[in-house]
Amino acid sequence: AIGYRPMYSATTGTASIAIGYYAGRYPEGSYNVFIGDSAGSGATSTRTALNNVGVGREALARVESSDHVTAVGYQAFSYLTSAGDSVAFGAYAGFRTTTGSNNTYIGYTAGYSNVTGTHTVAIGYGALSGNTADGENVAVGSQALKTNVTGTQMVAIGREALAASTKGHYNVAVGHRAGYLNTTGTENVFMGNYAGSGNTTGGENIYIGRMAGGNNAGGGTNVVVGVHAYKTLGGDGSYNTIM
Repeated sequence: AIGYRPMYSATTGTASIAIGYYAGRYPEGSYNVFIGDSAGSGATSTRTALNNVGVGREALARVESSDHVTAVGYQAFSYLTSAGDSVAFGAYAGFRTTTGSNNTYIGYTAGYSNVTGTHTVAIGYGALSGNTADGENVAVGSQALKTNVTGTQMVAIGREALAASTKGHYNVAVGHRAGYLNTTGTENVFMGNYAGSGNTTGGENIYIGRMAGGNNAGGGTNVVVGVHAYKTLGGDGSYNTIM
């Protein structure tokens, strides 16, 4: 232990390392590594954290009973208490997570607001930063799924893919701003840059190609394949097949 009062209140535990002001102050579990001002400082209530790594100021600052968690970055997993088997790399990554487990967050504010959601992957600046409770989402790309709150089982790959989604479910979007304006539409597939970018509430659509189905907002059960296909037709058209 190196620094001002690292592991200050810990009386048990073995093979742990604490470097920094109050680093690892309370946890009494074993095999932890806490490096940075208040990293892994923990709480007085539960102190059994085990096999964790916290590097950065206030990384894992409130850890209690978590195990197998890695947090690297300023306030990464700062509010995490009892979650396990998770990774956060980047300032504020997984910042508000408390009990959500099996999550991977890489990037500045990735997974920032997620509290209890599980089995999520967010890679990129602000990816899944608005998600609060539900999980099983994958967001790869800057601000992908950034406003999702309770939507589940979605895949967004590309910058701002499904960026406006709040509570849609079972959507797949691949490409820059694919499904960009989708808010509550469900069971859609958007493949290509700007594919389905104008879709807001429509569901069960398949749009493949750059800007395919771009302006159809609320229509459903459409299959559109081709660059710019159905781009200029606005409104809520449904049950169309365009190739």
